Amino acid sequence: MNKMHIASILKSGIKKFGGIIIITLFLSSIVYSSAPLKVSVGKDILFFPINRYPPEEWNKTYGGYGCCTSVFQTNDNGYVITGYLYSDVFLLKLDEWGNDIWLRTFGGKGLDWGMYVQQTSDNCFIVIGLTRSFGSGETDVWLLKTDEDGQELWNCTFGGEKLDEGHSGMETDDGGYILLGVTQSFVPEKNDYWVIKTDKDGIETWNYTYGGIGWDLGMSIQQTHDNGYIMTGATDVSPDGSHQIDLGLIKIDSEGMLVWEKTFGTQRFQDQGLSVKQTSDGGYVLTGVIKAFQDSWKGGDAWLIKTDPQGNKEWDKIFGGFESDVAVSVIETSDQGYVVLGKTDSFGAGKYDLFLMKLDNEGDELWDITFGGNRNEECMGSNSVQQILHEGYIIVGATESFGDSKIGHGPWVIKVAEPTLMVQISGGFGLSATIENHGSDDLSHVNWCVNISGPLVFKTNFEGVIELLPAQSIANIDSIPIFGFGPVVIRLTSGGIGKVAKGFVLGSFIILH
Repeated sequence: MNKMHIASILKSGIKKFGGIIIITLFLSSIVYSSAPLKVSVGKDILFFPINRYPPEEWNKTYGGYGCCTSVFQTNDNGYVITGYLYSDVFLLKLDEWGNDIWLRTFGGKGLDWGMYVQQTSDNCFIVIGLTRSFGSGETDVWLLKTDEDGQELWNCTFGGEKLDEGHSGMETDDGGYILLGVTQSFVPEKNDYWVIKTDKDGIETWNYTYGGIGWDLGMSIQQTHDNGYIMTGATDVSPDGSHQIDLGLIKIDSEGMLVWEKTFGTQRFQDQGLSVKQTSDGGYVLTGVIKAFQDSWKGGDAWLIKTDPQGNKEWDKIFGGFESDVAVSVIETSDQGYVVLGKTDSFGAGKYDLFLMKLDNEGDELWDITFGGNRNEECMGSNSVQQILHEGYIIVGATESFGDSKIGHGPWVIKVAEPTLMVQISGGFGLSATIENHGSDDLSHVNWCVNISGPLVFKTNFEGVIELLPAQSIANIDSIPIFGFGPVVIRLTSGGIGKVAKGFVLGSFIILH
């Protein structure tokens, strides 16, 4: 009997017998939940309190109030990072262990932010962002170039009298630069995607705006294999400019001419693209947020879309729990999978936590990790995660929980090793789980925790410790009792490595999907 058939029978039973089936399931669940939890590795059965230790190699905070928005691994295996520190752009150089080598700040009396950083082909650095201290109007796009020690070589501003911002960009194959953001200065009574192409000295060669009659916003851009450009952001699809916002995907050629434009979303609320990368098959992967409710970020889910080279959707995946979740940055990994960095209010230790999620090439989750404390953490840049040369990942954002929390959130950098644990969740009568150590070392005192969330779920947390998990072995956790009714989100974590499953529970029976 397959899961679809079981679901059909249960649905019919509820309709026919109403409250009788719920009472019956309630009684059966009380009996079922009295069974002890069993964790087996070979012949061992273990149950102990939990301690959490994620696979961080290091994490550090820097400076005072601010946020890291972009990271780039440098030729010496260190890192260069930009963002904002108080009201200035900062440029931070780290060695491979996260020790700061130098810190430079740039700005004036207004608010100035760095949003993208890159080491250039001549071993210098560029920063793309926005400035309220310099330029022509309220806010301008800002492009800075420094030498290898972070000393400014030149800077250029682009904009008019109104709000213009730089959100993304990169060095192009011809040695110049491409910049993406938003402009209000050069479009009447609205804002549009704005792309600026410059030469190697930051002198503009062309600029174009893209958008409809409403509210449009460019967030992420990358040069493509054919020397054109792909960008994502938010596109107003309403015929009257009434803010029905979809995720936008726009392809232009090397001279800025429109090739094609696609939108994805509900056409009701504010769905938005935040990061896009061309993939090894010539297609694109993009990420952002899809919204179920028109209430700020509340109700939003993290969203991943894979398209072919013409921008046609091949598949999409939605991730998250019952609270707000946003996918901020995406990369394709060396194994043709994907890694997504974002923030979550559904999982983790406190309010918003950072989450890092690894997916296979079909977009199915392999593992996730959350980072944070009992306060808010933040990430906000389309290039805030990078896979590093010697395996693992470098991620950047901001934290209120660690560092000098008295002044608000501060710049935060985390180095994450490639996990050696893998976890799986199975449904049926109660939950079952497996924890696999596919590394070369034996692991001791491996913690695990199952968290179940849903509007009508009783007893939502189960936890324990496996005293010994040998290399290349699997631990089975059986007979995890569950009782409730309705949709549920389940997250299993072990050694800081997690995995999320969604399903529907009827008494003590759960169907996962």
